[in-house]
Amino acid sequence: MNEQDRRFDEFLSIHERELEAIKVLKELTNQPIVNAEKEKIEFEKEFIKFEDKYVMIKIEDIKKYIPEELQYHLRLMLLKIMNGRVKDGKPRSNDYIVCNQDEAYAKEVWEIIKHGEAIKHMNLKQT
Repeated sequence: MNEQDRRFDEFLSIHERELEAIKVLKELTNQPIVNAEKEKIEFEKEFIKFEDKYVMIKIEDIKKYIPEELQYHLRLMLLKIMNGRVKDGKPRSNDYIVCNQDEAYAKEVWEIIKHGEAIKHMNLKQT
């Protein structure tokens, strides 16, 4: 198992324990789970997923490891994607902040992202 798979499994394990704790609390108190907790559970199941969704390539690595003629083809592919996005009414490209998962602060960054996504989701529900 590679490091990324191990971290993903660790994340799922923590998340499953949180869900189990909520279920146990419900059973102990014999009370229904309040709406906020239900919404949080449903939101996290549906929207907050740790998955491989993007490809990030360090420009320095492209220049170092890819021959120039292949770099040209990579640029053409990227332009084709950008033009397709524009035709679909999307921005030409999006800007992202990247955090290496092996950084000591990576878990904090992930928690901040989850919190921001939850707020965004709640604001969308209110509109």
